[in-house]
Amino acid sequence: MSSRSDIIKIYEAAVRACLPEEAVFEHLHEYAGALKSASRVVVVAIGKAAGSMAKGALRFCEEHSVVVETTFVVVPHGSEIGLGESAGLSIFYAGHPIPDENSVQAARTVLAFVQGLREEDVVLFLISGGGSALFELPVPEMSLPELQSWYAELIASGRSIHEVNALRRSRSLVKGGRLARSTQAGVIQLLLSDVPGDDPAVIASGPGYAPELSRNSTRIIGSAAVALRVAAEEARRLGYRALPVSASLQGDAAYVGETLAALCSQMESLGIDGPIALLATGETTVHVTGTGRGGRNMHLALAAAIRLAGGSQAITIASLGTDGRDGPTDAAGAIVDATTTALMQRQGWDARQALADCDSYPALDAADALYRRGYTGTNVNDLIVSVISHD
Repeated sequence: MSSRSDIIKIYEAAVRACLPEEAVFEHLHEYAGALKSASRVVVVAIGKAAGSMAKGALRFCEEHSVVVETTFVVVPHGSEIGLGESAGLSIFYAGHPIPDENSVQAARTVLAFVQGLREEDVVLFLISGGGSALFELPVPEMSLPELQSWYAELIASGRSIHEVNALRRSRSLVKGGRLARSTQAGVIQLLLSDVPGDDPAVIASGPGYAPELSRNSTRIIGSAAVALRVAAEEARRLGYRALPVSASLQGDAAYVGETLAALCSQMESLGIDGPIALLATGETTVHVTGTGRGGRNMHLALAAAIRLAGGSQAITIASLGTDGRDGPTDAAGAIVDATTTALMQRQGWDARQALADCDSYPALDAADALYRRGYTGTNVNDLIVSVISHD
């Protein structure tokens, strides 16, 4: 089998392990009593994995005779959530990574609804990555165009997700626990983490996280650590010596890509017993300097491809978003090797210029290096796989 196909198998195994429907279902057993005794139960699912999370919650409630009065689901445009149509279900398809009118409408609608709940009620927040843009109600002095421009600036700034979401919380009426504080109802919050460190205040900018409230309970039900563990297991099953490097990889995407490529080249030249799979999860950053199209995973992969160019063809490096989408594109990321930049050049692309212009998507597409598979239904950060094959 090829290194590319092995990487895809490793990635898909990690994604399957982080699908949240079953995780939500299992964790709700802890709250069965509170749900059954509540006067009204409301489900609010926000994020790229909101459809799967809502499905798990609704299945649990149906099997345990819990009546859900209303369900709100907020997902990116183009998502397939598989919930069908039912009474009390409201679905908002909203903007990501830039909020749009639907993002604001979703936040305004949910906020108004939970403000009407009472102490004997329970609201179940199911939060996953992407929620910052999908669910947003800015402070009154900020218009939607101003909010969109500001979000674009934050994304292009190269700041870490912790820094970006701290700023987002400062200009929002629903982030930073404000949604949870707006209701008298008891709050049960299940989080699928896509941020290094799994801080509930950072995941989707923490709309439901108000730890000072005794009626607020929060649980992390999935994270990058699970993806990393299963990726290692799958790599070993495929015959690789799996070496997990980090569960919280951060830093400049181009630097990380170049460094991984250099490390793999050094390991390969030393003749270290293989085949080897270096594995990491995390979230790198890109300081956008051009007007091109791409995402942090493609940027990382392109930088790695430049470093690998003309070298050993035993090395293949991939950087892939576990949500199936890297930035505002239809690809999860890219899989590159020592031939990638030469293939780009044959199609008229200069790899270094594409990197400088942050135009990784079309350049990698020209080399047939992108991996497209659609939304996965989960989101637990990015998975970076570097393999050294000794076929």
